[in-house]
Amino acid sequence: MKGSEPVPEKTNVDGTTNAAYIVWYKKDQALLRLILALISPNLVALFYGQNTSKQVWNALKIKFFNQSRYCIAHMKRQL
Repeated sequence: MKGSEPVPEKTNVDGTTNAAYIVWYKKDQALLRLILALISPNLVALFYGQNTSKQVWNALKIKFFNQSRYCIAHMKRQL
């Protein structure tokens, strides 16, 4: 899963459950559990209510992107 694949529709045109969605959902939830297992337990609460790996990943980017840019700029000034 590259993250660039669109989320399949939950149901087919006839109202039945879309098998592709079930496969996507299982992969996404496995990835979500992996991300949450790898981050500090202190941060896990920040992502309460995020239901997909993409939502958590985007929240991580928002939380740490500016800090990373600041640290890089600060280190360049020190050099």
